[in-house]
Amino acid sequence: MIGEAVRHPLRVRILEVLNERPMAPVDFVKAGYADFFFGQRPDVHHVAYHFRELAEYGCIEEVAWRKARGSVAKTYRGLARAEFIGEDWTELSDLEKRSISRTVVQGLVARIDWALMEKTFNSRDDRQLSWFAMQVDEQGWEEASEVLADAFYAIRQIREDAAARLSESGEKGMTATAGIMMFESPEPSPPASS
Repeated sequence: MIGEAVRHPLRVRILEVLNERPMAPVDFVKAGYADFFFGQRPDVHHVAYHFRELAEYGCIEEVAWRKARGSVAKTYRGLARAEFIGEDWTELSDLEKRSISRTVVQGLVARIDWALMEKTFNSRDDRQLSWFAMQVDEQGWEEASEVLADAFYAIRQIREDAAARLSESGEKGMTATAGIMMFESPEPSPPASS
């Protein structure tokens, strides 16, 4: 059901933000979280529509409301995450896949940039950062894909276990970002002849 709820990239972005902090649609727009969608800024009514759709699917829930300029601003928090694994991903159109991938990558890059600006990215000596290009055959692709899927599920379990421990202990904890990617790359361009 989550796959159907987040077929639009703006909903992916909404879930990403609402899983970190409760927010009303008007605050989401004012904070600039919707600024990069297809080069234009969706208006509050458009964003509010997607909030309502996510609430209908049970992905977010209303946690507060306040009067704002003659209407009511409802604040929501995230209950689900936009994670596309298996059939949820294969059922999407090519355009939906491109739009959602773009949204997820932009969100990750924004988090990296924010951590670099706030000087938290390199604050721990055991932080992880690595990537490399490689040539693989179909078996190599499948093996690497399986390892990354296992890592995804393991990290998700770590997140859930840590949330339970923090809830029990009352500790504040720390915010961490983990990203897992593998994608087919275009062939390198041949060197220019002189």
